[in-house]
This record gives sequence, structure tokens and C-alpha cells, in this order.
Amino acid sequence: MESDHRPLDIASPLRQVLHEVADQDGLTAKKVRLLLERRMGLPADALLPRKEEIMEAINTILGGDEGGGAEASGEPAVPVPSDALACLVAAEAAGTSAEAEHELRRVEAAVPDRAKLQQLLDALLVQRLGAFLEPLGSKEVAAIAVRVLTAASLHDSVGATLLRDGVLPLLLGRLGTAADGLAILIVALFHNLADSSANCLRLLAAGTLCAVTRLILEPVSSATLKEHCVTAAASMAGCAAEEVSFPQVVGRLCASRLPGTQREALSSLELIANVATYRAQLPQVADVVSGLRAACRSRDATVSSQARTLLQLLGLGEQ
Repeated sequence: MESDHRPLDIASPLRQVLHEVADQDGLTAKKVRLLLERRMGLPADALLPRKEEIMEAINTILGGDEGGGAEASGEPAVPVPSDALACLVAAEAAGTSAEAEHELRRVEAAVPDRAKLQQLLDALLVQRLGAFLEPLGSKEVAAIAVRVLTAASLHDSVGATLLRDGVLPLLLGRLGTAADGLAILIVALFHNLADSSANCLRLLAAGTLCAVTRLILEPVSSATLKEHCVTAAASMAGCAAEEVSFPQVVGRLCASRLPGTQREALSSLELIANVATYRAQLPQVADVVSGLRAACRSRDATVSSQARTLLQLLGLGEQ
């Protein structure tokens, strides 16, 4: 029966749920899903197979605070322009943020058309959007630029193109100064980009895992943002379909056969272990312990040394 639901079927009740729980602390995407199931009269976990769709819908609705989409902000639908590249040029030449937003929304409307997107990619779309992703630039304009990239990433194989064109340094640079709503959009895009093993390796090599680790450890990060971080990390580790905790994901990556992936995972784990309350819990996570022991056996001297240091920090010693 659950498979009969369509995206439009959950949009209205999800918006009602989010409105009702807006002031609650410690709210996660999982809790929202359970409340949504209850509101729709479904049994617990009936919507579990659609958790990614629900997270995307949450992202769209909450992102309205920082330019997060026409549906979220009540904007009218933007017609598809005949010349998407001309809209991008107009955005670059805009004299105000409002003008840039207007033109970038037109670019966003064109991106679902594969031919129009290819024209934009051939014209260096990623590099040109970088001008709208400056760390101290307009958060509203940046949000629309991220939405353009997100729409592009939904096309087959385009994620790899975005990564090759240098999208990660731009996103990571903007993430460092992003408030919650924009950060959610960026982290959700990380999840979209992690759609192949090669893309996951690029994300890990760029330091994306440590970036989302810092967001999770940041006290002011919302529960929704942290949930997106867990999902993005799980995607990078190839376990997005599982219900896993962030330490579990990091522990599994520590056990990778690739030293570069291990180094990134160990650095992430070190960030977590530097917080006393989390450090006390890590020895209870089987994936963390097994991952560290596997890393100790690495032929990479840096990996094995860092893993031994972390084992000692956690009071586990070596075996």
C-alpha cells in the first residue's frame, strides 16, 4: 500500500507536521517521519523506504528561510527560459542581489532540461556559479546557486561532471560560513553527489567527511542539519540505506582498504574523540573499535600510527 503514495501525497501533511513541531528541541528527520506516518494513518516505519524523499522534502520546506525553493517560499513557478545561458550571463551582470536571484531562478528552471543543462556545463557552469558562493556573499543568492547544482546533480552521471569541474572547494568554502538553512542545502547536495564509488572517493579526498563532522559537533547546528550530515556521511560510506549512527559510519570508513579514506575517517574520529562526552561513548561502538583495529594493521605508517593513538585515547590499547 505504501508504494501507492506519491510525492504530492506527503507534501501537505509534512508541512503541517513541521509547522506543529517547529519549536521543539532535539527534533530529527526520523522523528518527523514517525509523526508524518501517524498523521497519515500509517503504521510505524511504513515510510522508511522513502526516508530520503522525506529528507529532501524537509530540506525544500525548511530551506525557504534562505531561498530554499519556490514551493517553500510561496513564489510562483518560474517558466523555463529559452536561453538558459543568457540568464546565467544576466545573473553575473546583475547590479543587485535581487536581480541575481531572479536570473538564477530562471537558470534553475532550465536545468531539468538535459540539453539546456549541457549548454550550461559546456559554458563552465560550476566555475561561474562560484561567484555566487563566496563565503561572505548573499546567503539567498548562494542558496539558489546550490539549488541549481542540486537540480543538475539529479541527472545521470552529472554528479561526476560537477565534481571534476571543481564544485567541492566552492561548496566547502561556503559551508564554513553558512547558517543552518543554507548548510542543509549544501549537505543534501553532498548526499546527491555520493552516487558512485568514484564520486564517494572524491568527496572523501576533499575533506567532506570532516566538514560534516564539524557541523555535527557544532552546538548551534539544528537536529535537522545533523540528520542530513549523517545521511551524507552514510552515502559516502556506501550504507545510505541502513539506519546507522555517525560513529558507525566513521568506524566503517576507518576499516577501508584505501589509506586516503582511512586518513579522512581517522581525522573525523579524532574530532569526535576530542569532545569528552562523545569520547566516553566511542568504545561502545563496535564499528569504531573494529575500524580502528583494522587501521592499525594498515601498511600506511601515518594511518597505523594515528589509529594506535586513537585506541590509546579511548582506553582500548592494542590487540
